[in-house]
Amino acid sequence: MRRFIWVLVIPTIIWAQYKRHGSTAEQFLRIGIDARALGMGEAVVAAVEDVSAVFYNPGALGRLENKWIVLTHTNWIAPGIYYDFGAIALPYARVGTFTLFFGSLYTDAMKVRDPLHPYGTGEEFYVGKYVTGISYSRKLTDRASMGVNLKLINSYLMDYSITTWAVDVGTYFLTGWHGVVLGVTIQNFGGQVAYIAEHYPIPTMYNIGVAMPFWQDKGLLGVSLIKPPDGPEKLHTGVEIKLHPMLTVRMGYKLFYDSEDYSAGVGFHIGKLSLDYAYSHFKYLNPEHRVTVKLSW
Repeated sequence: MRRFIWVLVIPTIIWAQYKRHGSTAEQFLRIGIDARALGMGEAVVAAVEDVSAVFYNPGALGRLENKWIVLTHTNWIAPGIYYDFGAIALPYARVGTFTLFFGSLYTDAMKVRDPLHPYGTGEEFYVGKYVTGISYSRKLTDRASMGVNLKLINSYLMDYSITTWAVDVGTYFLTGWHGVVLGVTIQNFGGQVAYIAEHYPIPTMYNIGVAMPFWQDKGLLGVSLIKPPDGPEKLHTGVEIKLHPMLTVRMGYKLFYDSEDYSAGVGFHIGKLSLDYAYSHFKYLNPEHRVTVKLSW
């Protein structure tokens, strides 16, 4: 238990690292993977209860009792750019939960152009990035759990490719007070990527959050404070309300961003199958639409 408390404290000690604007690569690692989370403004580090925790807080995976699968498709903020994600979580009693995951940011085909062929040479190319990995999580006590992700990251452009690695660590703690949950994560701690002669770190993120149920457990309030490596702190807030066993609505708001602000979403539940949709507004860019399907068994 003492080690668990230190995991909660360490991110606050290193929170005040200096700001290095525009100094990190592989920004696609920040793209969320769940429509439910997006609808709540991604204020879910302490409010994840399914396989989507592999992105938002791997520590919560240790509390899963059923097997889970998640598939997400996102139309990203510019036409012709997409992000897909999939994961499967396999819990084992007295051992822990193992999760496999894969995410890919990719474009439509683009024409190869040069000074002599401004309308295209007849060849096409793609730009893409992907992350794949494995996660392990387990309960430390009846209230505390912890998880770790090991990730392989790759970017490619025609014949050029770069690869690096990263680790995520997450903790999830049930306080026992009015259903309040605490969560802490460190995401993308690891290597650098080399672009020809320059080396850049990946975006290591520190996230501390709290979640609290209300309205006889029909509602859930989440708040997350995030410290990115290349900018000021961000605050995420979100709420989820279950209007019917088959229908849930969500709203969220992100503060201290240049472009992102409000989001909203809806979830439909039929047995152990869930279908979630989320809309996220950007001040200067196209809105983001995300659809997620989850199944437990």
